[in-house]
Amino acid sequence: MSYFNHSFRQVHVGTKATTANANQVKGFITVADIPTLSLAINTGVAASDYGPGSWGLFNATTYKSVSNATIAANSCPLILASASLMSKDKLNPVMGGYQESIKSKTINPKYVKSFTRVDVCEFSQQVVHVGATKYTKTLSPSQSACSFDFVCGETYTLRIDVQNSPALRFLNHNAYRLFQADGGCCAASNPGATVDGTLIMIQWANLIIADPLYKDFIYPIVYSEAGVALYPPGTAGKYTWDNYVSPGHVASHYAGLRLLGAYVDTKFGNCSFQVTDFYEKQPIRIIVSMTDFNGDPCAFTGICAVTECGGITGNGYGETAVRDLILSQSYNQNHFPTDIRMREIEQGSDILNALDRNTMYVRYIIEHTVPRYGNPSGIFDNDTYTVEIIVSSSNASFETMMATWLSAKGDGCAVLETISCTGCTPLAP
Repeated sequence: MSYFNHSFRQVHVGTKATTANANQVKGFITVADIPTLSLAINTGVAASDYGPGSWGLFNATTYKSVSNATIAANSCPLILASASLMSKDKLNPVMGGYQESIKSKTINPKYVKSFTRVDVCEFSQQVVHVGATKYTKTLSPSQSACSFDFVCGETYTLRIDVQNSPALRFLNHNAYRLFQADGGCCAASNPGATVDGTLIMIQWANLIIADPLYKDFIYPIVYSEAGVALYPPGTAGKYTWDNYVSPGHVASHYAGLRLLGAYVDTKFGNCSFQVTDFYEKQPIRIIVSMTDFNGDPCAFTGICAVTECGGITGNGYGETAVRDLILSQSYNQNHFPTDIRMREIEQGSDILNALDRNTMYVRYIIEHTVPRYGNPSGIFDNDTYTVEIIVSSSNASFETMMATWLSAKGDGCAVLETISCTGCTPLAP
């Protein structure tokens, strides 16, 4: 083996719901003297049931659970252990021990480098507004470029760029399109008359939903000069723009367009699931601008394009958690077969079904080192280990016990750090 620092990550599942078992809170064992052997017990009786999703901190010598009180009295090295995910202990008379609990390396509180909770960060699509919409009217100070007058006899070109992973995977390059709308012919008696901006927005929106590429990336909503939201034709239960009858332009009234990143990736179910399956979580990035229609860049003024939500990739996806769990289990020699029949025989489905790919999870991460005193190279170094616990929601009992343990005998540096994000909730149309 190498004699240089290396890191190993072990993943535990702690998603057991709170039951009548008074020794657990959300699967975490809070009382002392429960042996790790109990983690394999799935009696079906709630008051004494542990089984998959159960986890706890255990004395590294006795392999019995600790409580907040026992940690405060004796802050000794611990291990983190969780129940096996397997439903059967033996596959055949020779191969057994599959319900043995999953245990971490011994964790010395003095050598804990960090203790982190990664909260759920929901995916957010990008939302961009063009012109006067419900959102841009709330901006202060108001943007004069959003109050844009369209006139007859002119052609207006909207450029929309679509970027990020979905576009790159689909097209092998970022995409852009030019969408043209015109103000119609001018009456001889009124050249340069202002026209209903709603009709310009509808023309742009129609071109977007008719485009063979952009229709799968962008969902447009038109706002009339009266401020009414108009949806694409065929939208059930909504007022659609094909039913719009223009009353003509109303002075000091302006129209707008709301563009939502709307890409949906192909996804397969658990039966045919493979670890190598791609899953898309990066939102579409939309860049919008109106291009010069008169050829004079010095005189050109374009309509406003305002981003309401910038798009958030998110964190805590079940898709990621499942793959991390499968990798960790493989180090325990619990490999995940690609063949679905071998998967059933070797209990690979138990690993896959331990987490829901459509659910968001919180993670606790403990990073610690184990000093290597007998290094033949003569260089003192440390091995780094990362222990992750995947839970359905934050667990105050676990956080309190960890704080007691780390403060009693740690170096004072490893305190709980929380990683979260501020999501974006778009205004209702």
